[in-house]
Amino acid sequence: MNEKISFGKAMGFSLKLTYSSNKMRYVFYLILRLLTETCPLLAIYFLKRILDEVLQYDAVEGQLFLWIALFIVTTILRQVINYILIFLESVIRTRIIHQYDLMVSRKLAELPMSFIDTSHGRDTVDYLKYSKDEAIKLTNFISNVFFSTYTFIISFLTLINFSIFYSFLFLALTIPGVISQIYIGRKMDFFLRKSAPDIRKSSYYRWMLTDPWPAKDVRMYNLTNPIKERYNLETTKFIMGHKRLDLKKLTVRTVTELIKRSGEIVFTFFVISKALAGDILVGDATLYIGFALQATMAFENVTYILLTIYYIGAKRLEKLIQFLAMPVEKQSGQVMPVEEFHSLTFEDVHFTYPLTDKPVLKGVSFSLKKGEKLSIVGINGSGKTTIVKLMLGLYTPQSGRIFINGRPMADYDIAEVRKQFSVLFQDFVQYPLTLRDNVAMSDISRIDDDEEIIAALKLSGIYDEYSKFSNGLDTDMTRRFADEGVELSKGQWQKVALSRAYFKNAPIIILDEPSAALDAEAEDRIFRQFAEISGNRTGIIISHRISGSKLADKIIVLDDGKIVESGKHTDLISQDGLYAKLYNLQLQKYALKEETVDA
Repeated sequence: MNEKISFGKAMGFSLKLTYSSNKMRYVFYLILRLLTETCPLLAIYFLKRILDEVLQYDAVEGQLFLWIALFIVTTILRQVINYILIFLESVIRTRIIHQYDLMVSRKLAELPMSFIDTSHGRDTVDYLKYSKDEAIKLTNFISNVFFSTYTFIISFLTLINFSIFYSFLFLALTIPGVISQIYIGRKMDFFLRKSAPDIRKSSYYRWMLTDPWPAKDVRMYNLTNPIKERYNLETTKFIMGHKRLDLKKLTVRTVTELIKRSGEIVFTFFVISKALAGDILVGDATLYIGFALQATMAFENVTYILLTIYYIGAKRLEKLIQFLAMPVEKQSGQVMPVEEFHSLTFEDVHFTYPLTDKPVLKGVSFSLKKGEKLSIVGINGSGKTTIVKLMLGLYTPQSGRIFINGRPMADYDIAEVRKQFSVLFQDFVQYPLTLRDNVAMSDISRIDDDEEIIAALKLSGIYDEYSKFSNGLDTDMTRRFADEGVELSKGQWQKVALSRAYFKNAPIIILDEPSAALDAEAEDRIFRQFAEISGNRTGIIISHRISGSKLADKIIVLDDGKIVESGKHTDLISQDGLYAKLYNLQLQKYALKEETVDA
């Protein structure tokens, strides 16, 4: 992400973004812009002719009314076109934002978790979100440069025929204002990038104060004022920094505006003096003064926009272009059909999370065959969930290899690899959507298969609750959008997430801490039904509670990122190692009744 983006590439990217999101709508907009930029110049010229006709003793009455009519029509036409442009600009901007968001979201979906999990990655995404409006303005800047240049050339060519010296003088006095805007803009851009972590903290504290999810904790522990203080602290830092820049902007702009206006005043007095001396007509004086104001605004716009794109816009687009150019996860290779899964093997896998020094997995090796049931046991932090993330290709091990059907996983298309798995994640998502959506997210193509959705609800044990929902599968799992929605407990949400895992008909089903939010009865049912639920599919269950491990074909015990024991339940109990210690501790804690399981 260190490639510098050229001025031309930034402008080309802006045009491509605008046109690709609007097509002929943008072409129509440009035509109307050309008309509306021409109208003021025509109006000034028509006004000159009106004054010339009025002040001439031998004026032709018909011509006077013609110029008046043309002036009125031009003025009205410009106003009408401006209303149309306001509408078009709103539509174009909305479509550009939509395209921008799609580009960012698509790219995020392609990037590895190692990017998303880093502070740098989060800062980059936050910066792209926060500066989105500013970056989108650049798409308008390109057309503004063209039309302002068009206005400037016509106006300035008229003025230099009158006075070359004064024409260049008042233009030169507009340059300090342009430079000051660029200076302040660069300061603001640096401030926004530097403030990204503070903005993220402020947003999080605002979420804590306003979202229903943490509302119970906030009220229970009387956290409103402490959180409000933290929110005010982070927000005040941002506001004060912004205020300092605004005050500097006010001071600089006031000075440069006075310089620019002084040039316009000098030019105006010069024109008036020529008119009073009889060197030019009153209509000519009106034309020159009007064109001088048009040339000033156009020149200021052109220089400001070009410098803005060069110093600020290109830099902001540089972030986006570099982000879009980041290398993605491998999406090519041999496509592995679902029915061909036979085995999964970890071979001496080592892994450390990005920006950390502590290894999470240290030489992990195991294999799993089709139809086998594997239980991964260990205390919290031992590396159990990390194994799942590596299986799914969310991360790549620093050393060692993962094989599927005897071939390195890197040889396969990552999307096809993930089709092999259905997963209940430990940090499962609670989608604020309908029950149907929540279950079918694992295989969205079957979202209308009510029979299979209901079957998954029965397997997870939440069917009884579902039968009470007023809108059935189409009941909202939140009251955020409608009062008819329902609010679920954490345990009910876990059953919904479990249904989602069951609904996807994948060769391998993984349950990561499936009983974390369930009561003892539901927990026992999950473990007892695990073999039945997975059926002929390969099953992996991960838990620090080991009551269900007795049903697994194979158990591996993790401790500090290493496999310290492996085997069946009875074998591990007889070894009297870590597994036996954990089992006996939980036997006492949960008052489990040991059952005899055939080896």
